[in-house]
Amino acid sequence: NIIKIRYSGVQIATIPWGQKLPVGLGWTDDEKLLLVLDDGSTLLYDLLGSFIRTFLMLPSSINQKIVKVCVWGHGLAALTDQMVLQVCDDVGVAAPQVYQMATGLSSNRPAISMVVLNPRFTSSGLVEVILSTSDKSVIIVDSNGPEDQLLQGRIQAPIVDMAVAPNGRFLACFTATGILTVMSTSFTTKVLDFDTSTSVAPLQMDWCGEDSVILYWKHFLLLIGPYGHWLKFPYTRALHI
Repeated sequence: NIIKIRYSGVQIATIPWGQKLPVGLGWTDDEKLLLVLDDGSTLLYDLLGSFIRTFLMLPSSINQKIVKVCVWGHGLAALTDQMVLQVCDDVGVAAPQVYQMATGLSSNRPAISMVVLNPRFTSSGLVEVILSTSDKSVIIVDSNGPEDQLLQGRIQAPIVDMAVAPNGRFLACFTATGILTVMSTSFTTKVLDFDTSTSVAPLQMDWCGEDSVILYWKHFLLLIGPYGHWLKFPYTRALHI
């Protein structure tokens, strides 16, 4: 197995990979590549694929597995199969410090999707992890604890995918019934409900600029604007947003 690093379609580096597939990977703001394995092992590489260091997001004494990962700025958040958050605010230092945040969730009420709200967008200045739940709500977690947004009366089905707008003001949510809902990240305002006419979750969902959401299913992209206007772009080859 090989991990390839490309810039504008040109391959600039390769990383030979003989380990299990990572649970997640992502780029930091200073262009360091993070690869996270399910046992918490985290590997850091530079832009040219040179290995920098490794560290653990999970203590070796804990019998848990990493199931979801989000990278933001210089930080990393990882969710375990026991619904515990492990957070590192700066992966670039020589000895990264990892701390735990309780979610209040469990195997009976698990998280389905996860995104991170960068501290520069939060009123507290703390990193906030947003978790959608199996019972149609959203939990916001920071170092002070979890806060349930109690959305059961405002959304019709569990949220299976989320994406934060580049300005940190809005959250795009794709539900299990195929509705794209856009809300403020304060959860006080709903901006849009758009029926995509499919319950199949997109392979990827992200923001295009500050006011449009782009979703990718096999063979096509769907771009949805702020007033529910949309454009569909067919593709015959696989894409990555």
